[in-house]
Amino acid sequence: MVKRRIITETIVICSCVFGLNCAAVTVHASKWHNGTPNVLRGKYGRAANLYGEHRFWRFATITKYRLYLEPVETAIWIKPKYEKIGANIYYFNVKDVYSPKTSYHFKLTYKISHGIKYLGIPYKNHGKMKTTWYYGHQY
Repeated sequence: MVKRRIITETIVICSCVFGLNCAAVTVHASKWHNGTPNVLRGKYGRAANLYGEHRFWRFATITKYRLYLEPVETAIWIKPKYEKIGANIYYFNVKDVYSPKTSYHFKLTYKISHGIKYLGIPYKNHGKMKTTWYYGHQY
């Protein structure tokens, strides 16, 4: 009788422990998603840098940004990934697609909320130059 109770309790405890571990793995399996969230598509279309010079970020398609550098002809196509961390807040992780026309390398992670009008984005190129870009103007 005691042996049967011990075996039953062991089976229940093992199933609970393994069940919780499996559930935790599947919850975090698909954390980052490709593209742009539906609520942000087409809302933020333009940006200017800190000194007021007119360089632009634009949504080229639903899933790609286009970054205009000093010569407008050298543009890098960028593929974003996002993670939803709140009701209206997203993390974006953006990496560049290699372009032989320029030596710029671009990678950033930032937080965006579709209730905020202006967003600060750190921009770095391959050299020492650092400027801050304000991403925004909600249309």
